[in-house]
Amino acid sequence: MMTSQKSAPMMDTVRGLMDQTTLSENGRALTDGMPAWFSTTSECQREMVDFMSNRLAKDSNAMREMIGCRNPADVMEIHMRWAQEMIRDYGAEMTKLLAITTRHADEAARKRR
Repeated sequence: MMTSQKSAPMMDTVRGLMDQTTLSENGRALTDGMPAWFSTTSECQREMVDFMSNRLAKDSNAMREMIGCRNPADVMEIHMRWAQEMIRDYGAEMTKLLAITTRHADEAARKRR
């Protein structure tokens, strides 16, 4: 582990090697991109929380249905229907998250022009 005394000369060397123009451009790009990143992250998180809430409700309904079954064939039918729906739901969710991310990236790119 490096102490701050040992790492200080190394950081001075690194700073000396880096072009100040590049640093200021990168800092500006980072600062300009933060609002887009925050809004994208917030919207994706809301979407994922809603999705998980809905999926858990569907999962618990399927489990209740299976518990009420009298024979294995009915359990298998419910399980197959649940699995197919789950795969469709996750695929649709990935599509939504990609659309959110793409929309925010497009908006951020338009603002930079």
